[in-house]
Amino acid sequence: MRGRYSATFLLLATTLAGCAPNALPSRSDSAQTGTAAQSTAPKSIAFAIQTEPKVLVTSLGLGNQPNSAGDVQGAVHRKLATLDDRGAIHPQLAADLPAQERGTWTVRADGRMQTTYALRRDVTWHDGVRLTSRDFAFALTVTTDPELPLSRGKVSQFIERMETPDDFTIVIDWSQTYPFANAIVDDDLGPLPAHLLEDTYRTDKERFTQLPYWNREFVGVGPYRVADWELGSFMLLKAYDGFYSGRPRIDTVTVKFILSGPTAVANLLSGALDGAVPATLDFQQATFVKDEWERAGLKPSLIPQSVHWRTMAVQFRPDLAVPRDLLDVRVRRALLHAIDRKAIVDTVFEGNAPISDHTTSDRRLTCSPRPAGAGAAMGSG
Repeated sequence: MRGRYSATFLLLATTLAGCAPNALPSRSDSAQTGTAAQSTAPKSIAFAIQTEPKVLVTSLGLGNQPNSAGDVQGAVHRKLATLDDRGAIHPQLAADLPAQERGTWTVRADGRMQTTYALRRDVTWHDGVRLTSRDFAFALTVTTDPELPLSRGKVSQFIERMETPDDFTIVIDWSQTYPFANAIVDDDLGPLPAHLLEDTYRTDKERFTQLPYWNREFVGVGPYRVADWELGSFMLLKAYDGFYSGRPRIDTVTVKFILSGPTAVANLLSGALDGAVPATLDFQQATFVKDEWERAGLKPSLIPQSVHWRTMAVQFRPDLAVPRDLLDVRVRRALLHAIDRKAIVDTVFEGNAPISDHTTSDRRLTCSPRPAGAGAAMGSG
């Protein structure tokens, strides 16, 4: 049995719809003022993360690990595709995702494949230069270079070659069947700004890995740009006017590096912070702040995140199984269906988690109907 949710949650003072044009304002800006001047005032939020990121390209492995950049990378950068919280695939920098019915995803008899990605034509880097297929080809060259101290790519190891017939088309040949070839959500293909990095890469690879680009001078294609980074203290992100989906309605985002949970709680209660991402607060701290905010008349959001698993397994070795009844599949079924999942969620997580029967999203799993209960499971053959 696996526990899906740990005692670590994302906590925001108001619902924040993400880095999209229709994102809601922060807690400090949510009050109704009734004046046009106040309604058009710059909007900002501040949230805490437990550790300072080393680099902002998470899978490159530059700098010391672990790296917490995943908590902020989505605000400053984009990839070909992304997964939502239900595991559904959505294009980001790709105009559309490869599909067999459109002929942009072909599987050969020997198992090798080819996918063709058409890129959006309205994407620019934070310095205003247009994103092109060259930036993806350069990223692949970097992530597969054995001379660089990079983590092994999750996707690039399966790529045989990449061609860029024009500025907005990527053709990838795969060395073997890869089920997620139609939605590359990892950093292996970047993109990386070739116009900023390629000259250094070609002439001085040692200096290339030490460039301030990887952190304080990062240039991405996301809705926010890095405006300031005070080492050991905070990161300031400002809305990028040229973002392809429209300028975010939150003007500035301050990311504060706070190692101590109690310190984060104090900042949240004092109004210095609007939220905290997973691992910054434990469950008790998060619910305490939520309750205090509600008593103050605010409407906080407590969002559970899958952080780690707690597992309990059955011993299947006949010489070690105690009691031996566990070797009977009917007993195991009965135990499984006797678990009151709703009671666990209500007691351990105060109702702040979905009731789960398995570790995979219901939308991605097809199951036969489960037995009516433990008694039915015992009676089945």
